[in-house]
Amino acid sequence: MLVGGRDQIRTDQAAAEIGGEPFVLDLDSLAAVHATVNALPHVDAVVCNAGLQIPGAKRTTSDGFEETFQVNFLSHLALVDGLLAREDPPTRVIWVGSGTHDPAQHSGMPHPREDDLKAIARGDMGTVDNAGRRRYTTSKLLTTAVTGGLARERPDLYVGCLDPGLMAATGLAREYPAPIARAYVALGRAIALLPFASTPERSGAQLAALALDDPPPAPSGTTIDFRGKAARISDRARDPGFQDEILFIARGLLRDHATNTPNDPSRTE
Repeated sequence: MLVGGRDQIRTDQAAAEIGGEPFVLDLDSLAAVHATVNALPHVDAVVCNAGLQIPGAKRTTSDGFEETFQVNFLSHLALVDGLLAREDPPTRVIWVGSGTHDPAQHSGMPHPREDDLKAIARGDMGTVDNAGRRRYTTSKLLTTAVTGGLARERPDLYVGCLDPGLMAATGLAREYPAPIARAYVALGRAIALLPFASTPERSGAQLAALALDDPPPAPSGTTIDFRGKAARISDRARDPGFQDEILFIARGLLRDHATNTPNDPSRTE
């Protein structure tokens, strides 16, 4: 099992815990993603589970994209498309979504932006409060939608998505002010008792089932939750036209970057 992470020491530790093989993967850099695609051995299944939630000021990567958009979505797509283009492509692709992508679930998080992917790539969330958290829910809308779009595009490929539920016992709150982050972690056990919450062990088991079980626990293109049941998907994420639009525009952004076309997502179209 290959275990990727951006920090060599922490990745080595995580891989050692499960008997895996570590490799460094920095999703902040598309060049690093492409180098990883070229260096990896054969991969049977790829799990796209890295995620950032940045509540503060907007941050932009060296590639010119808003960091949440690139790390949570665009670099994962570059990794997946790169692996699928090889002579020995993976047969499964698993994304990690979130129920926060669906306004109807009343998660307490800002509703995602549902239009203009180029504006999303710039980090433009409009005149709303909590723009950083909205960037997170928007990135999860994209991963959930791409699950359906990629499954329709590649019927030979198994594509799944997991809504892991609210998990306090992770590093997702690391970008929050220190007192809030500490309280979030300290309350982890209590939070895990809520009906919409889970633990890394429980959600991790469902993620492993999507990647490894034969047959998979749900049809291709499906999102399941941490209980292994069909998850609720927003109308927007379920829309085939929206799914195809995301793939088309995101791949265009990647092509522009790969061919050194001037690509500044912060400019006005």
